[in-house]
Amino acid sequence: MIQVYVCRKADSPSVEFLVLRRATDEAVYPNIWQVITGHVHEGETAHAAAKRELLEETGIAIDTLLVLPYVASFYIAGTDTVHLVPVFAAMVDEHAVIELSDEHQEYRWLPAGDARRTLLFPSHKEGLDILEEVILGTAEPGLSVSI
Repeated sequence: MIQVYVCRKADSPSVEFLVLRRATDEAVYPNIWQVITGHVHEGETAHAAAKRELLEETGIAIDTLLVLPYVASFYIAGTDTVHLVPVFAAMVDEHAVIELSDEHQEYRWLPAGDARRTLLFPSHKEGLDILEEVILGTAEPGLSVSI
């Protein structure tokens, strides 16, 4: 699996983060607010899956992703499996047009604090904290890698 944060520069130096609300008819976690998540297909790299999921869920194609120095984790009771999830970020143009897939019903661009309060999962909030440090320059130089 992968996790992708999408952010854009708002009024400088502010940054906004994209949060997506899952559709009501989704079998898993309907109506929750989340970041982009998805499965890695067989033979696909994690960063290729991140770019594909970004395109599928938002309609945004991007060449470069930021690899965050964080691996999210979660447990799925139905399969009794623990997942370690690489985390990526994409900085998009402030005028980027979002075209939601059927998986989501709504989206919002929010400042970090509002996004943190809106997201449900601890790993989504933790990843946001790390991304904010990287974007705002408070992280150690070289802590993240662009691919």
